[in-house]
Amino acid sequence: MMTSLDRIICGDCVSVLEMFGADFVDLTLTSAGYEDARSYHGFRFDFRKIAKALWRLTKPDGVVVWILKPRATSQNGYSLGGFEQAIYFKSVGFRAHDVMLYRKRNPPSKRTNASLRL
Repeated sequence: MMTSLDRIICGDCVSVLEMFGADFVDLTLTSAGYEDARSYHGFRFDFRKIAKALWRLTKPDGVVVWILKPRATSQNGYSLGGFEQAIYFKSVGFRAHDVMLYRKRNPPSKRTNASLRL
């Protein structure tokens, strides 16, 4: 069981989460795989495995914030994959406290030379 908190761990998220003991985390804030709307160089996000791992890892009064972007469909609509994921999280044992849908206005343009400014 891993207990070190002061380091960055790179790896498959499900495998990494299994390194920690049960009821270990108070808050998880994640931006999940965006329903395959983005390329992650061959990596895939199995939200079912991730949900089960997060359920085991999260303390009974803990919170998981699962942020995702729905995939646009060819009919100018959006998929309902986010709702499917929310229903699955509930089936694992999580309670849904809130579902927020928002539309970004004037999102920043994609830049290849973006940098962090402090």
